[in-house]
Amino acid sequence: MNAFNMKSFLPVVVVFFLLSCDQVGNTDIANLAPQDRVSTPKTNTAFRSTLEEISASADQISGKWYGTYVFTMNEDAEDWREQQEVSLRITKDSIIYHAQGFQLDQTYLLSGKEVANALQLKYVRALRYSESAVLKKTKDFGQFSLAKGKYTWTSPYLHASFGQGAIKTYVLKKK
Repeated sequence: MNAFNMKSFLPVVVVFFLLSCDQVGNTDIANLAPQDRVSTPKTNTAFRSTLEEISASADQISGKWYGTYVFTMNEDAEDWREQQEVSLRITKDSIIYHAQGFQLDQTYLLSGKEVANALQLKYVRALRYSESAVLKKTKDFGQFSLAKGKYTWTSPYLHASFGQGAIKTYVLKKK
């Protein structure tokens, strides 16, 4: 009788895991051919709706916003576990929010609408299975703006997740 051999099973599990993971940053959704975006209309209605929303928001954003913007929340905290690295990556095809810190790893796809000299940001979906309970309270990622050479971000989501007291405006650096 053959016993279950974990060594022969492990490569199959690893390959399946790698194939099922989201590849954030490696694939631009808008560059996929329509037949590659949706495999069956019946099962992927929500996915198609998401793609349409992303495409619509990408058309409304000018190239002046493209880039990666970063800041460290609670940068002056004595305890490193209170610090969170936050970034926004804006391309012609997508807006990706990423927050990382002690017991924190969130990656979300956002939509954006350009209004005057600012972007209004909204949650679309979680990437890499990192959805937060705070999203039940608000999907409003606020206003990202450029004024006097500074990129600033005021976000109800960030406040609900990490804030205390009044809503803060964060200053981001463009990489």
